[in-house]
Amino acid sequence: MYRYSITRATREDLDALDALRDDPACSDGAPVRFVGHLRREVEAAGVAGSVSIENMPASAADVVRVLAGDPPPELCSEECAAIDAYRDAHAWTLAHVREPMFAYREAFVLAVQRRLMQCEPAAAVYRTSQVYLGDTSSGGFFYEPPPWHLLPGLVRELCDWANEAEAHPAVRAALLHVRLAGIHPFPDGNGRLARIFAAAAMAHGGFTGLEFMSLEQWWGAHRGDYYRAFLTLGTSWDPDTDVTKFVATHVRAQRLQGQSLRRSALVECAVFEALEELLAEMPDIPSRSIEAVHEVVFGRALTVPLYGALAGIPTVEARRDLATLEGARLLESCEAGGERRFSVTRELVGVLGSHLDIDMGETRGVPASRLSRVLVASVAERLDA
Repeated sequence: MYRYSITRATREDLDALDALRDDPACSDGAPVRFVGHLRREVEAAGVAGSVSIENMPASAADVVRVLAGDPPPELCSEECAAIDAYRDAHAWTLAHVREPMFAYREAFVLAVQRRLMQCEPAAAVYRTSQVYLGDTSSGGFFYEPPPWHLLPGLVRELCDWANEAEAHPAVRAALLHVRLAGIHPFPDGNGRLARIFAAAAMAHGGFTGLEFMSLEQWWGAHRGDYYRAFLTLGTSWDPDTDVTKFVATHVRAQRLQGQSLRRSALVECAVFEALEELLAEMPDIPSRSIEAVHEVVFGRALTVPLYGALAGIPTVEARRDLATLEGARLLESCEAGGERRFSVTRELVGVLGSHLDIDMGETRGVPASRLSRVLVASVAERLDA
């Protein structure tokens, strides 16, 4: 099913991915609490990227709130349910493919689909009619997947191939992605399912670092590239289609996102460690408060329920911690969207800059949020030097 070749550029991307996998710089020596924090942020960004492709308006910060049980008022219950379902299916799949005796099976594909579409009444049922994908508003279409009666056999064939393929994990990820999308076995959720299985192929192949958890964040930010990659399938199902361009695009995206996430992780770790030092000098503020100050430094929305969930404490203690941080002028709050939200202060940016030995220059009249972005950019520039 589908032909492809490895170009010279793709081989270079694969070599770069191998080097990135074998040099886990962002996890070596990082605080344990930070690694957990980073995992949450990477997961949220991936979920947000995937649902954005499905035209669900949710940011990574929104996803963090939904998964923490504090959904923002801007999201409806159906969108929150879809976010929960996607996260559940993604995490469940990655956990299973890391088991020593794991093998791809039709029943496994159906089980992932059932979790993914748990908010739908007809989950994990193959489509029973022909569909046409693309811009149907003008009465046309750009892709016709295979007839519905072929679907069980095609899914079983795909699983057999995935169990026997000897290609590089990033290539297997690309092929699982495009083959599942090309088969289009279910009435809904096929894109999300294909992206989950691409992540599964990476994890199953030993790329278990957070940089390789998923490609959704990248695709969500590069939707044009994502849709153009599927043009390689042509206008109708053809098992002999050459998908070299899709493989090249997918592998390149995997490398670029891996490198981008590695760089972001190093920046966040540097800020996290500086915040730990800062809070250690303030005995009246509990160390768990780092969950609050780290969020606001990076411009993420913070509420009492969210902080309580992140720190693992009751609401009354969360409210007390945030009041202490506000009294110390490390946070400030305001009413927004019918709830109280906390944000960074100029004082916090200033003292954090001192701990990081970064000269913020003249800051009078500059909003705290902008100063915070400048500080984070300065940390990134230092690491790149």
